[in-house]
Amino acid sequence: MANRQSDAALDYMRELGIRPARNPGQFASRLAERLGRRRAAEALDALNRRSAEYARGESADNAGFYEAKNADPETGLAVSGIGEGDVLRRLCEWIYVNRERFRGRVLEIGCDNGILSCFAARLLPECELVCIDRCAASIEAARRLAGRLGVTNARFEQAEAGQLPRAGFDTVFSSRTAHENFRRLDAAPVRGVEAQSELFERCLADYAACLSGLCAPGGRLLTVERMGRTSLLRGWLRALAAAGMHVEEGGWTELSAQELGGEVHFQALVMSGEAPREGPDIEYKDVIDLASPAWRAWIG
Repeated sequence: MANRQSDAALDYMRELGIRPARNPGQFASRLAERLGRRRAAEALDALNRRSAEYARGESADNAGFYEAKNADPETGLAVSGIGEGDVLRRLCEWIYVNRERFRGRVLEIGCDNGILSCFAARLLPECELVCIDRCAASIEAARRLAGRLGVTNARFEQAEAGQLPRAGFDTVFSSRTAHENFRRLDAAPVRGVEAQSELFERCLADYAACLSGLCAPGGRLLTVERMGRTSLLRGWLRALAAAGMHVEEGGWTELSAQELGGEVHFQALVMSGEAPREGPDIEYKDVIDLASPAWRAWIG
């Protein structure tokens, strides 16, 4: 029998009509079924351009991509649901499991078109959610989804995290945003976990300090990031620790999901300034080749 978090997340995915594709071919065909060939082709073109930019190590035009994806809310919902529906389901399950760790005034950073926001808002009727994104089209799409679902305890604003008042939120939630908020370093590629950890700590220090600074005294930070390399994760944890945030007991979870036929992994953290300073001891087998094109956006 499915557990409650799976039931809640799956029911929500079905309510939104989300059917994740098992492979790229099925992704293209389901997009065409839902959007028509012309709109599906436009969405695929935007996705392919973004993927090519990442592969070349360029800073992808994320703002342009999200504006194009969410300019039509139905297109945005289809791209998100068909392309990463299983990821979204796992994130909803994690939110459900950790629902008691959300409290008071909640900030969500990088809400995109509001899929996670609306799930959390309905799960947490006692909380006030402030959901921000730098993309105007994403905010409009999120507002429409909230209206469709009858969500009344979340508001959506176009804003950058750094523009918000410090210590303004009891809970700060951020999902898959670090890769858009790192500081590029003018540095040579280095090898070895320790040296790379120090480099990534420097890349992520400003963003970690921003997240920590948004938490009110006694507040909590919940983050989900794709940090599946030892040095990258250690750098992230060190940057957060330097900003005063440490992993709470039971606050470390490794999430896995299917994304277009491949398995992807995410590291979910529940943190606070009052947690023990000993972080999780996590090791991954690979060391990053920072000289490869994919990392040119980070250092060079």
